[in-house]
Amino acid sequence: MSNYRNIDSETKAGQLKALGHPHRLAILEKLAACCPLGTECTADQAVAFVGRLGQGLDIAPSTLSHHLKELARAGLVRTTRQGQRIACCLDPETLRELADYFTGLCGPATRFEGGNMTDHNDQDIRQAVLDRYARAAQGTPQPLPMLGGGCCGGSEPADPAYSARLGYSESDLEQAPEAANLGLGCGNPQAIAALQPGEVLLDLGAGGGFDCFLAARQVGPEGRVIGVDMTPDMLARARKNALEGGFDNVEFRLGEIEHLPVADASVDVVISNCVINLAPDKLAVYREAFRVLRPGGRLAISDTVAISAMPEEMKQDLALWTCCAAGAVLVEDLERILGKAGFEQVRVIVDSGSRDLVGQWAPGRDLGRYIASARIEAVKPGGTD
Repeated sequence: MSNYRNIDSETKAGQLKALGHPHRLAILEKLAACCPLGTECTADQAVAFVGRLGQGLDIAPSTLSHHLKELARAGLVRTTRQGQRIACCLDPETLRELADYFTGLCGPATRFEGGNMTDHNDQDIRQAVLDRYARAAQGTPQPLPMLGGGCCGGSEPADPAYSARLGYSESDLEQAPEAANLGLGCGNPQAIAALQPGEVLLDLGAGGGFDCFLAARQVGPEGRVIGVDMTPDMLARARKNALEGGFDNVEFRLGEIEHLPVADASVDVVISNCVINLAPDKLAVYREAFRVLRPGGRLAISDTVAISAMPEEMKQDLALWTCCAAGAVLVEDLERILGKAGFEQVRVIVDSGSRDLVGQWAPGRDLGRYIASARIEAVKPGGTD
């Protein structure tokens, strides 16, 4: 098989240009359906004949003929005469070369998501995160013995000294159910949210509900707090904590932060504590946050960010994904993502003093060299002064 990257640039450009029309893509898709790649069209596959190929495509015969000629000229389609009719089929070699070319650009099974290159697909990462946080919710030993305490290592109940290092006061610890604080964060997002009575707050990845319960007291009985988490065990734990603590203005919903079960423009503040780094597609998360915020609504996020490029082998380590490390993105990438999602007044404030803290999460991996915790703030435009 030839290597597409070795084909001259003029031929390569011609083949890519031939794909630049929706009618031609529709033709290729229909040919792929009736003549599987690598097979020759036969008289029994009448739909592959030019006279019938246009059926269902809503393409005029003269236009269809033109597009087929362009596809054939680029080597993407073969045409052959069978009696009085002309049959066509995909050219497997050219299409494989085209696939080789794009594979060569980014590597096999490699995807770019929010600043990170990863060989793992979204489901691999999501399942690893689900497994780890289900165990944290159940209070069972973690499946990754290389991880230490702190974010994603957790302890039950959380060490008060660790909570203090994250910015929680003794009063905070007294105001929320002890079972809600699992020591899974990297900051105190509600402390930077400037919450007001009557506001509606959304917590992305609410866990046991610790930050939700602290926020509930600040927004008061006229306000409301919504926690979203994708781990059923965490959700059960959070709901139990809310019931036992008498938090009538807090509710917990099962869902993914990339697909929030929350109505458009229905919340005033979005917080999150060391969770968005776990999502492979950060842009999808922030676009969802933008969607559910009211005009003038704000983000108050505590999360990890990359302060230097992490070695590739560490970025491919699922254990480090679930340890809030491998999924962290560089500050400049995060600022770009937030802007692309539509936010303004973006501020990412790195806590350089947190490097020793994050270094404890995976002993021997020197995480403090690559990541730190940060405050992430931004505003959805359109609010009134």
